Parts: sequence; structure tokens; C-alpha cells
Amino acid sequence: MTHLGAETALWRARPGTLSASWPCADDGIVFDSASGDTHRLDPLSFELYLMVAERPCTFDELVAGLFDLDEAWHAHDGRHRVAHALRVLQSLHLVQGPQQ
Repeated sequence: MTHLGAETALWRARPGTLSASWPCADDGIVFDSASGDTHRLDPLSFELYLMVAERPCTFDELVAGLFDLDEAWHAHDGRHRVAHALRVLQSLHLVQGPQQ
């Protein structure tokens, strides 16, 4: 199972990345003031970005904030979906994780 760092390590938005964000249909738009790039994110990635832009979060906090952990299949699927979305956000240089 992919955890992308220890459960106690924090994920956070990269400094200076959130200049503006807004929902767009089902997606979200983030303007990265550090690079000048605009990114259209899927709903899960956008929600994760907003969560870590508000305050640093652990991987487990991110999963718990988005998925019902009382349902085993939902928690398992949720962990994989959050891990994938965090990798996407890292590749766009919008978030930094525990290993950075």
C-alpha cells in the first residue's frame, strides 16, 4: 500500500503557490504565482490542494477528510486515490510532502 510518507509527516502547499483558486464546473483552477502557471485540477486533487493550503496535513488526515474510513473498501480505495492525487500535485510543484 502506498503511503507517500509516514502517517505523522505533513503535506503542505508550496510557499507562494496559491494566488487564486476557484471551482470550474466539476474541476478546480489553481494559479501558481511562483511559476505563473495555471492548473486545472480534477475535483479530488483540487480538494486535497485546498486542504493542505489551509493547513499542513498528514496523509491519514487527508484520507479521513475525504473518505468514510468505516467502510473498508472505501478506505482502501481512498488511500490509493489520495496517493495518486498527491503525486500529481507534487509533479505540478503545488505541494510538498514529507520527503521534500
